[in-house]
This record gives sequence, C-alpha cells and structure tokens, in this order.
Amino acid sequence: MKDQQIIEIPVASVQPDPENLRKIFDQEELEALAENIKEHGQLDPVQVFERGPGTYDLWDGERRWRAAQLASLPTLRAIVVPRPSDVDLLCKKISRFMQTKALSKPEEVRALEQGLAALGVLNKPAEWARAAKKLGVKSSVLQERMRITKLPPELRAKFESGELDYSVSQALGKVDQVPLQKKIADFVQKEDITNRFAVLQFIPRVVEDPKRSLIESYDLAKREEQYRYSKPRKKEDVPPAIEMRIDDMLDDLRKCLRWLEAAGRQDLIAHLTPQNFNTRRIVTTLRHLNSMSSAFLSAYRQRYGDSESTGNVSTRPQLTGSAKLLEDLKVKE
Repeated sequence: MKDQQIIEIPVASVQPDPENLRKIFDQEELEALAENIKEHGQLDPVQVFERGPGTYDLWDGERRWRAAQLASLPTLRAIVVPRPSDVDLLCKKISRFMQTKALSKPEEVRALEQGLAALGVLNKPAEWARAAKKLGVKSSVLQERMRITKLPPELRAKFESGELDYSVSQALGKVDQVPLQKKIADFVQKEDITNRFAVLQFIPRVVEDPKRSLIESYDLAKREEQYRYSKPRKKEDVPPAIEMRIDDMLDDLRKCLRWLEAAGRQDLIAHLTPQNFNTRRIVTTLRHLNSMSSAFLSAYRQRYGDSESTGNVSTRPQLTGSAKLLEDLKVKE
C-alpha cells in the first residue's frame, strides 16, 4: 500500500495510542467536532500504523477518532504510514505536539523529559542543544522546561496540579538549594505575590544573594520595580510619600544591622577599650536604638497582634543581636 493513500477503515479497527503524550481532551470540544464531522464530513484523515490484517494503531488524530465515535461514524478516512523505531516515534510525537502547542505545560515538561531520557542525554545538558532539534523545540525552550525537573517532588506536584504557576516554577529551578526553593514558593503564595513580579523581580533578588532574608529581598525588589506588579501586603492604600518614608526607614535600619553584624564578625568589641574610645557614646546610642525598637514593636503588637510582628524572622534576631552587643559593651565600659 502506497504512503499517503487515503483509505476508509472501520472506526472499531483502530486502537488509540496508550502512550499518547496528550492525556486531557475537552469533552465539549469533542462534541463540537463530532457535530462538525456530521455536518461537513471528516475533512482531514487520521494517520495509522498497520498492526496486522485489518487492525491499526493510531498515530495522529485521536481527537478525530474520538469525535467519530461520538458521531457514531462506521469508518474513518485514514493514511497508513510506516512505523518508525520506538525512539524515533517518541521524538516525532514530541516534535509534533510541541509544534502544534497541543500539550499543557506539565505535559510538555513530562514529554521533553521522556524524550531526553529516550535519547540517553537526560543527565547530559551539554548535549541538549542537539537533542532539541530532534524534539522540535528551541534549545532555550528545552532548557527552560527542564528547570522544572530540578524541583523537589512536593513542588513538582504543585506545578502538575496547577497550584504553582509555570513561570514561577521554572524560575525556582534556577535556585540551587532545595530548602530555599521551598521557602520561596511558600513566601510567594503566602504574600500573594503576582507571578510576573515573582519571576522578574523577587526571585532574581533572592538568587543574587541567597543569604539575604526573603522579606529583605522582597522589599528590595519592590523598591526597584518601576511598575507595581505585586499585590500590596497591606489592605489599604498608603500615600506614596508615606510609603517612601517607610522604605527609607527600612534602608537605614538595614544599614545599622549590617554594621552590627560586621562588628560581631570582626570582633570590634575587643578594640573598644575605654583607653582608645569613648565607649559611652556607643553604649548610649545602642541603648536608645534598643529601647526605641522595643517600644515600636510593643506598639505594633498592641495594635495588630503578635503574629505579624513575629512573622518576619529577621525582627527578633536583630534585636537580640543588638541587645547582646549592648551587654558586651557594658562590660567594657
């Protein structure tokens, strides 16, 4: 039988592909296609492999095959094509679906992962550019999709279910540490950060300095963002002038923290002897800073409760550190 020759075959003689990369079919779309076939006939033939005399394996056109069943058609217009090797068949399937964009993002990731495994290069990123041509995608697209495979099982499951957006998921794949991936994903969901802000601003700031606290990376990204993509963490609008003053205050406080942390790391206290410095100035300033911070936190807790003030993990360790430094300095005084 010649290739490309269109023949009529019984619908019942066709077996669907059990390894079809596409698993989800919209029932309403199938019913609409069935009605269209009833009205206009089957415009495009399906493609099949011959399995045995009078039996066929479906290669291309499962939607049309399903619609033909719904329309109760006895036969299908089909083209019988040669069966390739298993690896070539898989690559052709993936290429076709990637070109037609018929797969969901989780299906695309699974398909490309399966294709790389079949080609024997799943764990050889240096060879992905060559594999991308066989799989019908750009090398950059393949690299992007494969970032999803770096997620731990629980985040991969959230991506598969749609709970974790694709753009956020692939951005998380750029983070090397699994515990940090989980913390970022949890932070993005709890703070209700928009996907665009998370991908373009927040996560890059975290990757830039993984040791920085997430809330500090968030505030830094928010400050650098020209247009606001994330939903405010506050429930009411704040005048821009007030918001800028708060941002300036946070910047100054972070500078103080960096100085105190540096003082602890470099053991500057050992050099702050009464013979060399007027330590009373330092002690008085730190006492004032500590008392004002405590008063601010106390007022905040009275107004909003304790959960918000303790939610930022950087708050209490900072006060504890300054208090500890104050006690150390008192010994030297």
